Amino acid sequence: MKTTRLTLLLAATFALALSASARLTIPAGAAWVAWKVPMSGHASICCNYDRGGRGCCDCDLESHGFSTRDDVASSGTMTVVAKMNGATVERLRLVDGDCPVQRAGLQWLSPTPEESIDFLAEQVERDGSDRSSMLAAIAMHDSPAAEPRLEALSGAKYTNRIREDALFWIGQQGGDRGARFLTDFIRDGDNGSLQKRAVFSLSESKGVGATEALIDFARHHPRSDVRRESLFWLGQKAGAKAAAELRRAVDEDPDDSVREQAVFAISQLPADRSVPLLIDLVKKNKSRKVRERAMFWLAQTNDPRALSLIEQILVAK
Repeated sequence: MKTTRLTLLLAATFALALSASARLTIPAGAAWVAWKVPMSGHASICCNYDRGGRGCCDCDLESHGFSTRDDVASSGTMTVVAKMNGATVERLRLVDGDCPVQRAGLQWLSPTPEESIDFLAEQVERDGSDRSSMLAAIAMHDSPAAEPRLEALSGAKYTNRIREDALFWIGQQGGDRGARFLTDFIRDGDNGSLQKRAVFSLSESKGVGATEALIDFARHHPRSDVRRESLFWLGQKAGAKAAAELRRAVDEDPDDSVREQAVFAISQLPADRSVPLLIDLVKKNKSRKVRERAMFWLAQTNDPRALSLIEQILVAK
């Protein structure tokens, strides 16, 4: 038994050493390099769809944009194309694995997904690199290494811009792990602007508990700006839980700016939810400011129920 355990331990140590030493190496003097990796998601990405939108045409690698189409099936792979300036990626293009990519001197590499992620993460730290595209590329890898690397790139050692992009892509990953990470970041962080960015990312997440966490932050977060941000994005969700929480915030939050944000968020709900709530606020809320804001947003709806209430108020005067 001891021999078996020792053998397994040595094998694991050797595998870890190999993994740690494995790197994506760029050939000396290469101007353009490309490689393919498994891609997460089902949408096709391309820089130049044909006129009928059926598939990709040849890509202009010098351009900057790319687009996605849910109605065009993904190949399940992504081609990463990098324009090099020495050891630094000056520009990065991401296209579907089926998209034709041709360029004189283009050199094809064959890294593992983990080697690709490691290389891109190292490039994020280089001045002059295409950082936003690097982070997008990391997020699009179908690899368990992608999300932990994005979490690391949201750490305090990086610039706010890098951290914001990393937080955004964690939300787009949509997993339970990401939802937990964003929840912890919002609860325990000390950077208000980044915490608000994380609130948006959490609102985009499909992870278990994401909406419940937003409701909790709207109620209890010590920063009023984080409570306001949580209320705003709850307003975009349009569910019964979100509507109830927005009403609670109007009635109970001690901060005027948070209550006003909650009224605005209510106005963004679908009319079948927003109009009755706004009418009720105009009629019953004790705060004059809240009643005025509710009336303002109610007037923007052009809903017959709103017009009827306004007429009643004018007649009563």
